[in-house]
Amino acid sequence: MGSDPIEGGLGGQYMLPKYKDPLAPKKIDYTVPNFGPDTETADTLKSLKIAEEQLKHKLIMATPDSQAKWHNVAKDTLYDYAPELDDDTKTTWKHI
Repeated sequence: MGSDPIEGGLGGQYMLPKYKDPLAPKKIDYTVPNFGPDTETADTLKSLKIAEEQLKHKLIMATPDSQAKWHNVAKDTLYDYAPELDDDTKTTWKHI
């Protein structure tokens, strides 16, 4: 009963331990194991190579020539998503 809980019974105030911010950047220096290529990715590349040999055609993607050949012309059109309403529609909305 004679001990003050704030004082801790030692005659001085109990100090909380220093707070470590969990979001503070940490220097992490560890090695990442290399298990080689993923088997599914390797099988897909192998399958692609077989298909190219069978069809005697090399698949070329993301080059300026292929992008020009497969260009989506619909993206070149400027659409008006907010056309001006005709007078009948404006009058109807005013009287609703």
